[in-house]
Order: sequence, then C-alpha cells, then structure tokens
Amino acid sequence: MRKQANALFLLSMGILALLASCTVYSPKAFKPDPSEKIRTIAILTMKDPPAYQVNFAKKVKRQVIIGGVNVSAIKGIREDINKKTTFNKFNDQLRAQHFSIAESMTYQMTKQLTASGYTVITTYVERRGGLLSEYTNIRSAGADAFLDVAPLQVGYTEQVSGWVPFVGVKVRLVSTKSKTVLYDDKIVFFHRQENQSLWPNAKYRFNDSSLMLNNMPLAVEGFNSGSQAIAGYLVSLLRQ
Repeated sequence: MRKQANALFLLSMGILALLASCTVYSPKAFKPDPSEKIRTIAILTMKDPPAYQVNFAKKVKRQVIIGGVNVSAIKGIREDINKKTTFNKFNDQLRAQHFSIAESMTYQMTKQLTASGYTVITTYVERRGGLLSEYTNIRSAGADAFLDVAPLQVGYTEQVSGWVPFVGVKVRLVSTKSKTVLYDDKIVFFHRQENQSLWPNAKYRFNDSSLMLNNMPLAVEGFNSGSQAIAGYLVSLLRQ
C-alpha cells in the first residue's frame, strides 16, 4: 500500500510538468452552431485524478559539507521524506472525508446549468482519464450537447503567501447531432488567473502544510469552491 502511495506521489509531482509540455493542444472558444439550439446538456460521468497533489515550492539547494559529511544531502533526504509523508497524509485524509472532485464538479455543473435554464442529465461513460477521444457511440438520450469534463490538476501548492488550492480541468462541449466540438479549453482555479472569478478566496490559504493537514474540512471546502467557480465561469461562456 505504501509503495502504491509513493508511486502516486511521484505521479502527482509530474502531472503539471507533463501538461505544461503539451504543445499540440489548441483551445476552441465557444461558438455555437445557430442551427443547433442547446436546451438539454448531458454531463458525461467524470473520473477523479489518480491522486491529489501537494506541490512544495522549489528551493535553491546549496552543498554544505561539515567534517566530510554532506549535510545538505542529508537535509535533502529529510525534505523528500517530509514531502512524501505530507502527500500521503493529505490523500489519506481526503479519502477519510469521502471527497471526490468528480462528484463536486458534477454537482456544481448540474446546479448552475439548471439554474441558468438548461435541462441537465448525466450519461455514464467508460474512461481511462482525460477527455474522451470520440463521441459517436454515446447515446444522446435526448440531449443537444455532451459536456465532457476531465479534472486533471487538483491539490494545494506552496506559494509565497502560503498554501493555496488549485483545480485544473479540461472541458469540451460537443453537439450530439453533428458531433461538432462547440467548445474546448482548459479552465484553472488558481490565484494567478487573469479572470478574478477563478481566484481562490483567501480563507482557503494556509500558512504551512501542517495547518492544512489539521483542517481538512476547510481544504475540501476550498476544492468545492473551485468546482463552483469553474462551473460558474463555464455557464457565463454559454450565456454569451
């Protein structure tokens, strides 16, 4: 079990770098087909990421040798152990809270789309992770569009101001009739976003990782606020 947790730790640390290296991705602004009226949206079942991330700030490492002992190397090993321990505790406590970003995102998308006048249904799909590659074999069940959402980057990251939540998703809206992609983009809930509606509230910021681990209900609330903000941002695009 611990080996699996360590593997997930290494995986979570590499997800941001992997996505940042993707140069093929081309976002598509929302441009609905005038001939297709979107009244009913089928939200495709989402999948949680393999693990929730705990990203420590990178520090400049300087080699310090005292009495022939590489003190900096020993310190580095201790820091790595602390990072893995924090990661494991963070994910263990999220499981204890029964938290699922997929459920949180589905709830907020359904709630806000319904409040905006759309009829919303949920359609079950099998997925390995990420957005689906094709939609031809999915039953529309009377929906006008499929809403495909893939939560890929979810966790807390260490900044100068403290530990802050981030939620990154890929979103795609596809016509059920023509299978045309109507919208395709990444939406990120983080304090550096240009759109301030996607900034986390300061109350979800923790001064250090121990405070975060000791107040997981508030950390979960921070994630849920991310789902709410992302759903609200998407709905605002559909209204345009």
